[in-house]
Amino acid sequence: MIKHDDARNIWVLEGDNISYALGLSELGTINHIYFGDKLPRMTDYPNANIISEYPYTVGSELSEEEYMGWGKA
Repeated sequence: MIKHDDARNIWVLEGDNISYALGLSELGTINHIYFGDKLPRMTDYPNANIISEYPYTVGSELSEEEYMGWGKA
């Protein structure tokens, strides 16, 4: 099942016991926000805020986005 929180712009993909959540940050980037056990309420999932460090790297390039749009991998 796919759920959407309009107020926070997050989407949650749920299986029987597991969920994956992603959301639209304040800058308009799509960010991974949760993967793990299925949570009981939509409000239990974190917001899709940009963090200060750069968690994703491709070679020497850094990005705040998990899904980079410049086609390198």
